[in-house]
Parts: sequence; structure tokens; C-alpha cells
Amino acid sequence: MSIRRSLTAAITTALLGAGLVAAPTTAAHAAGSCWITGDPTVGNTITIQTSGITSKRPIQYTFNGISSHHAQSYTLPDVPGAYVYAQVATADKPTGNPRYECGGVTIKAKPAAPAPQNPAPKPQAPTPQQPAPQPSNPAPQQPSHPAPTTPAPSAEPEVTDEPEAETPAEEPKTVDELVDTGDMTPSEEIKQVAKLRNFTTAPKPVLSTDTIKVGMKLEAVVTGWSPKPTALVYAWYVDGKPAGEGKTLTITAAMAGKPVYVVVGGKRDGYLTSTRISSVSMIQAAPKPKDPKVVEAEQTQKKAEQIKTVTTDVNAARTQNGLKALPRDSRLDAEAQRWADKLGQNCKYFEHNQGGNPKVAGFSRTMENLFKGYGSTAVGAWMNSPGHRANILKSDHTHFGVGYNAKCGGIRVLLMGKK
Repeated sequence: MSIRRSLTAAITTALLGAGLVAAPTTAAHAAGSCWITGDPTVGNTITIQTSGITSKRPIQYTFNGISSHHAQSYTLPDVPGAYVYAQVATADKPTGNPRYECGGVTIKAKPAAPAPQNPAPKPQAPTPQQPAPQPSNPAPQQPSHPAPTTPAPSAEPEVTDEPEAETPAEEPKTVDELVDTGDMTPSEEIKQVAKLRNFTTAPKPVLSTDTIKVGMKLEAVVTGWSPKPTALVYAWYVDGKPAGEGKTLTITAAMAGKPVYVVVGGKRDGYLTSTRISSVSMIQAAPKPKDPKVVEAEQTQKKAEQIKTVTTDVNAARTQNGLKALPRDSRLDAEAQRWADKLGQNCKYFEHNQGGNPKVAGFSRTMENLFKGYGSTAVGAWMNSPGHRANILKSDHTHFGVGYNAKCGGIRVLLMGKK
């Protein structure tokens, strides 16, 4: 029979408490707890009891990391002194660690049978002594050799500080991969587990951020496992279901609004395979996409506001310098907008239209100012530049036009003109 142990955090926790954590003996138990009942003598049956543990799906019971599925009881093997621990797990969506530790018991030996009281021997009927028949050709006598004696097995399992030498096993590729102990009996399984050591430190993993959004890479931050080196494997769970392996997890739109956590498993020769589970965090719900018509309306409004700002600031600069305010012309507006849209197609390209003096029907002369980016207002920047300032304050200008494109940080084109 092949006995397999799941990589669960309960293994390390239970063995750390071996001999230190006794089974509960009080009648009252806190809600959301479990404990072991029954006489822990070889051959007897122990049972997991629960208080306040509910699940929409069947509860899974485990003894020594060996899943017994829905069976709450376990018959103790003939291994006096061995430690048996238990845990309970639910299949519901986790709100933290989905497993419950139930403590453990040390297997007791059966009481010795009372010695016989020297009963009187029964009388034996005499039997006639008849010589045994001899073969006609007796086989030659061979010298006898004493048979080797086999020492009787000890009743106590041998536990040493050093692990037994073993062939290095292939490292697990996933946390859920099982460790196969071969064709072992439950007694042999318990003996093997008892010989493994525990990690000195095995802190639980921490998620790289508490603000988890769609499109980001979430990372499992793991530090402090000792001794080193320790092989670590990672398994991610979203909404209680496997979602990926590796140190990072890319959050997709399908994960929005669901809980996420990571399980990290550590493995090292001679040590009990152990796992740690991070806290559970919620992935933020994806923002609802805006109606394209609403987006278009917002962009149109922003464009109108930017063009109005440039218009107001240009005429303010002229009047402050003793010049008259100028009206805008639709032909200058169209050419300024055409050039703003062209510049918005490639943010690395930022050049004047026809050298800064584009030809526009109805105008004998044009002068162009360009601005790209955030920060100060376009007109404020132009007024601090001698060449751009001269274009705005030309006294014989009669009209001007303005273009705006929101790309590349915001592109403004001012086209002053003279009819």
C-alpha cells in the first residue's frame, strides 16, 4: 500500500508540538476548534471531534498528513511511543488559513498479559518407542553450523538526531506535489516521519502589496527560512482554486474582486517537508469601462477648455502690453489643429509647420508658436521666450488661431496671422 503525505503546514506545526501539546481534556471547546478523543493504546481507535467548524462541502480529516477524506477515526498501529497528530480542512473559500490543528497523542503500548500460574501438567499417555526406519543408502552426514541469530525488534521506534542517509529525491515542482513513501505500512510511515527534523525558522510568505489591481504582477516575499539552502516552491490560489506557480502571479481581469493567497513549500534532505500560507488579500474589482460616447464628450470638453485658456491668455498678454485683443479666425484654427494632430502621431517629432510660417488662404503672413507638455501655461512659457513673445505682440496681426491635441502630454499650436 502506498502512503503519501501532502505538503501542508500542519505537518511541521504538529511535530513541533510532539510531546508538548497534549490532547484537550476539558469538556468545553472554543468554536472553530478540533481535538482528539479515545484511548491512545495500540489497536484502539481515536476520533477527531470538532466544535463550530462548518463547511458547505464535506470536511476532510487527516492523520499524520495522510488524508483519510471524510473518515474521522484512525486505528492506532503497533508502534508504541510514536506521535500521531490530526488536522481538519474545509473546501470552502478561505478567509485565512483553511486548516485547523487538532493536537496529537503518543501511542501507548498494550498492557503486558498476566503470567500463567504454573498450571499442573496434563498426564501424557505413554507411546511405544519404535525405531525410526533407516534409508537403504543413508546420505553422508554434513557438519552442522549454528544458524545466525536475528535480534528481536525493539518495541520503541529508533529516533536519532541525524537523518538517515538517503538517495537525493527530485525536488518538487509544485507545492501540491506529494511525497511518495513507497510500499510502507502506517507503522513504517510514522517511524520515518519521526526521524525527520524540523526547519529552524519557516516564516509565512508576505504579498508584495495590499493594493492588488488587474494587470499588475503580484510577488511572494519569502525570507528567513533556515537552515539554508532550502528548495522553495510556490502555488497561488485565487477564489480557493489553483491559479499559478512561481514566485509571481500576473493578475488578470477574471481574478478581479476575488481573494488571493500563496502557499510556499520548503524541502531539504533530512527535514520534514513544510509549507506556509500567506494572509488572504482581495483583488480590486476592475473599473467599469466608460461608454465611448462619454469618453469622446470628455475629450471634446477638455480640448475646448485648453483652446479657451490659450485664447484668453494671448489677448491678456496683448492688452497688458498696450495692444488690442484679436479675434480668432476659423481658417487659422483649422491649420493650427491640423498641425497639432500631426505632432500627436509621433511624440518624438516636434517641428514647426513649414518653418513656422505656414501658408493660409486669406492671410499674407503667419507666425507659429508650439508648446508640448505639462506644467506652466503655454502662453506663460511663450512670453518668457523672446522669439515667441515677439510673435504674440506683433502690432499688425489681425487674427489668430489655436489647435490642441491631448497626446504627448498636451500639444498647443498658436498661429498668429495678418490679412
